[in-house]
Amino acid sequence: HHNCRLGKWYFQGEGKSHFAASANYRELDHPHQDVHNSGVAAINSMTNDNQEATLKLLQKMETASMLVLSKLEAIALESES
Repeated sequence: HHNCRLGKWYFQGEGKSHFAASANYRELDHPHQDVHNSGVAAINSMTNDNQEATLKLLQKMETASMLVLSKLEAIALESES
């Protein structure tokens, strides 16, 4: 999660330089990592033909993704203030 576009923005780019003091910014890292970890785990689970685990991992990925979007929206709203 450090090398995707969001990870680069978060760890090296404008995200870090402009929003590091924001609680929403700091709370973004964990769900972002969960998106990646759950996605990889879902692919591995699917490869092992474990449909039940795959569906659970995809749901976990989707939940984390929605939290990422929520945190990004909150960061954007903070920056407008």
